[in-house]
Order: sequence, then structure tokens, then C-alpha cells
Amino acid sequence: MTTNISADIQKNYTVQTAIKKYEINKDDTHYSYDFSSLFRSIEGLKTVIDIFHERYKDQKINGYIALTENSFAIATALGYMQGIPIYCADKTETLAENGYYVIISDIIKTGHKIQKTIDAIQQQKCYVVEVACLTENPQLKGRSHINAQIFSIFIERFKK
Repeated sequence: MTTNISADIQKNYTVQTAIKKYEINKDDTHYSYDFSSLFRSIEGLKTVIDIFHERYKDQKINGYIALTENSFAIATALGYMQGIPIYCADKTETLAENGYYVIISDIIKTGHKIQKTIDAIQQQKCYVVEVACLTENPQLKGRSHINAQIFSIFIERFKK
């Protein structure tokens, strides 16, 4: 019998192993990610889409806003499943006023690009329900620069 917690851990592990990670520093503290590798892993990609879909399927959302090309592909699947539109982060001027949107991103690094997108959304008199990402780099403290709720499938834990 699998509990919800162990099932979630297994899903997170499936996503983590589907994304290639390259060590940048010899001290094992910084990585570069190849998120395109996720699209070569059907199981990993399906797991990402399922995790996000399960999280947002019953929420009042008017659309998904994709921050990158990879997140656009994920947002497209989610939008299709829920019958709602998707937008690119640099094209938020056509959002429905008073709409509720989820930002989809690969990774949170410094958080500046995400906060800039949030500001643009709010200028359109819309709301950000949440920023959903695959992972984040906690050493860059991007979370502290984002004025919205954040959901990460996994957070990379770096050695000190």
C-alpha cells in the first residue's frame, strides 16, 4: 500500500531523474539543468503534467502564463486539459481583466524575471494564483524576490 506522501516522493523523484543536471563547480554547489531532457522522458513529462493538473484542475484559473519555451509546452498541455488559454510571459497585454493566472517556469533562480512578469500581470488588473516551477536554486534566494505563492515540484538541495 502506497501512502500519498510516498507517492508524492516517487513522483518528485521521477521528475528529478528525467531532468539532466550538470555540475558547474567542483564543490558540487552549482548546477546547470537541461530541461529539454524532460521531453525525452515520457514518464517524467507525464508526471510533471499530472502533478500540475492535479494541483490546479479545481481552481478558478483563467489561463496559464509560460515563462520559457519548455514551460510553454507544459502550459499548453495543462491548458488543453482544462480548456483554458495559455500566454507567453512577454505577451500579457491581452489577459482578461480580473482574471486569475498561474505562471509556469522551469526553475526559479534570482526571481527577477518572474517578479517582472507578476508586475505586468497585475498592471492588467489580474491576479497571480501561484508560480509553479519544476525546481529552484535556493542559494540564489529567488523566492525572496517573488511576491506570490510558489509551488516547486522539487527543490534542489545543494551541498555546503
